[in-house]
Amino acid sequence: MAIHLIKPDNFADYSTAEIKSYEEGGNLVEAAACGKRILEAHNAEISKIPNWDRFKWDIYDVGKTTTEVNCVYYTGENGIYIMAGFLAMCDAAFGDDPSFEQFAGIVGTTIGHEITHGFDSNGTKFDLYGRQFDENITAIDWMAAKDRSKMDEKASKLAGYFSLARPIPGQQKVNGNSLKDEAIADMGGIKSVLYIARNMPDFDYDLFFRAFARQYAEQTTKENELGTMRGDIHPLPFHRINIMLQQYDEFIETYDIRPGDGMYLNPERRVNVW
Repeated sequence: MAIHLIKPDNFADYSTAEIKSYEEGGNLVEAAACGKRILEAHNAEISKIPNWDRFKWDIYDVGKTTTEVNCVYYTGENGIYIMAGFLAMCDAAFGDDPSFEQFAGIVGTTIGHEITHGFDSNGTKFDLYGRQFDENITAIDWMAAKDRSKMDEKASKLAGYFSLARPIPGQQKVNGNSLKDEAIADMGGIKSVLYIARNMPDFDYDLFFRAFARQYAEQTTKENELGTMRGDIHPLPFHRINIMLQQYDEFIETYDIRPGDGMYLNPERRVNVW
């Protein structure tokens, strides 16, 4: 998997740009056209390269801007991008010196989330299935049939659990099938950190779970929530906290959650996709 972290591997060279100020007779259209010419010249040079390097983060690829508060997985590259803008969110939440658990709660789970998309079971109409390609992006479903069947079974169970949710009384239910891949990726991200934590005797689970929840804390309106349910393939933010975390024994044990408590989920109903 190609890993791209924080910033591109090279810097844009605009030394040939001739941008004139308004006083010098220039204008915005001419400045934009100059930038476009440089971009097209760059793309023309790239087209001459015989072997495309999917490990290279091209500064001119505006679809992967480093300042975006986002992280992504691209099937066509079998690669993930962790943007500097996203890392700044951790700094905003915890300052310049977050604990390992706080950093892992936001950044660690997100890196795990994006890697997990390489194993997507079902994709959407916008994406190809992650598991349909091997590490070299060769089109082949490399997963063993029995593993594929078991994963699909768990994915279906998770979709069914989400579909029972009606966040706003009297309004539409959640479409579990449309968001199960993002939910599975969330579970993969959480599980990745919890797997590492097993070998850390002083790991502070409370700090970790609170950090994970903090990144999804928001205030919104009922109308916005309904719009998100209709058009977003991600679970609602508070579902990414409540539904995700209640699947894990570590969460139940950390807060001594018992039958009858709001966040308790019977072990037989928990979906351990990973």
